[in-house]
Amino acid sequence: MSLQEIALVIASALWLLTCMVLLLLLVRLRRLDRQNGALRQHLDDALARLDLLESRASAHQPQAGAIPDKEQLRAQLKARLDMSAVGSSLPEKYRYLASMAGHGMKAEEIADVLDISPREAEQLVRLAQVARRNQ
Repeated sequence: MSLQEIALVIASALWLLTCMVLLLLLVRLRRLDRQNGALRQHLDDALARLDLLESRASAHQPQAGAIPDKEQLRAQLKARLDMSAVGSSLPEKYRYLASMAGHGMKAEEIADVLDISPREAEQLVRLAQVARRNQ
């Protein structure tokens, strides 16, 4: 077998291998394209359901924006505390603290509302929890 015949056999084998790889890549690409189409359909269905849920929720809610957000509630509470604290004693602030802690507010949030340090708020929240257990 001559050198030219060996080179021709190697070139043919490489060409055949290249064609097989391209064919496998084409099959994989088509499979991925079908999966992509299915995922797009699922996404479209989910978005349609989400739109339906939002429209139902807005139909059941009498006024848009009727529920104040956390910052608005905190500002309202702080304003009420400031108005009532003008002639109040210090223990009244502590009663507010116990009430806020009982409603699940964190010590940092309570500290912001009552204008006390976060450490003091943590200690007072713990004392309120102990007092609640002892009652």
